[in-house]
Amino acid sequence: MNENTLNKTHLRTIQYWFEDGIVELGMGGMFLLVGFYFYIESVLENSLLADWISGAFALIFIGGWYLAQAFIRSLKERLTFPRTGYVAYRKTEGNRTTRMVAAMVTAALMGGLLAFFVIRQPLGWQLLPVATGILVAVVLGLIGLRTALARFYLLAAASLLLGGVFALSKSNLLGLSAYSAAIGLVLLFSGSVVLKKYLRQNPVQTEASGDQ
Repeated sequence: MNENTLNKTHLRTIQYWFEDGIVELGMGGMFLLVGFYFYIESVLENSLLADWISGAFALIFIGGWYLAQAFIRSLKERLTFPRTGYVAYRKTEGNRTTRMVAAMVTAALMGGLLAFFVIRQPLGWQLLPVATGILVAVVLGLIGLRTALARFYLLAAASLLLGGVFALSKSNLLGLSAYSAAIGLVLLFSGSVVLKKYLRQNPVQTEASGDQ
């Protein structure tokens, strides 16, 4: 087996984790959760409850991330593995894939943390959606580079565009909330379209069809 064949096999193995769109569904759900969190905080701004919610950010985010992981794994076990099989990644390969997905969550986390440490000036708040949009776009672009899947470059472009649009918000955390919700919906739409195509192209093989 020559090096070119090995590289193609390696790339195909990485692409397999993303080809059904389920990872995007999980990430989209996470961003919706983040958007809802910042919306609640903006509504309750300058209240005691808002301070409590701010303090619980890490706990809420980590809990949501574990839920997203469980969702991705569960849906793959129900929809993907019965159709196209289970790929047992080598430890190093699995770590790379996990890091790519974890990087996406880290980008959202960094965007959230910026909200608590940035100087509370109107310009500072307006820059948060831009900064978060750039971070998320970089991670999506890296996933596209790693997987050679063009749709991640489009998602990266969408992140940059949305970050710029919602930077125009003058309502404190609402701009960041709107960006998070919007990129979450974009990811959910992308994941849904990809998953629908995947299910259509890979029907479940019944015993009867296998005998024919």
